Amino acid sequence: MKIAFPYPSYWPYVRRGAERCIHDIAGYLAERGHEVEIITSTPGRARVAHDEHGVKITYLEQVSHPLMYRYTPWVRQAAFGIEASRHMMRERPDVAHLWSFSNINFAPLLREMLDMPYLVHIIMRNHYWRTRYGRMVFANLVRNADEVVALTRGGA
Repeated sequence: MKIAFPYPSYWPYVRRGAERCIHDIAGYLAERGHEVEIITSTPGRARVAHDEHGVKITYLEQVSHPLMYRYTPWVRQAAFGIEASRHMMRERPDVAHLWSFSNINFAPLLREMLDMPYLVHIIMRNHYWRTRYGRMVFANLVRNADEVVALTRGGA
């Protein structure tokens, strides 16, 4: 099975929380014969790497500028969501494993267009979304997901 894990940050830049869980779950699945790809971003040039488990890691180039970080920090996350969605349209995974802050806002549409089911993995109990749009998009992702899971009972 071809499984995609889109998430805006990953190793070697960030090694905590969801990134560590993605690493461990992706490695577990790859060792059992699945074709696993982690789609993430990098401050440098786009590139592809493979980890010790054979997991393909696709680093998409980040949209970044100091003024953007100061005045519109959400643009980097939104740009990742769009680019990662485009990448999944090209690669056509069998399933996508999304995490709470993966920014794949078009997952319900991708599911319809590509017949690609998706799972939403809830990271924490109370999510903070700055805007009504953010709350609406997240609720739509969860409501339309094929499966919803949580790290802990308290996260559900």
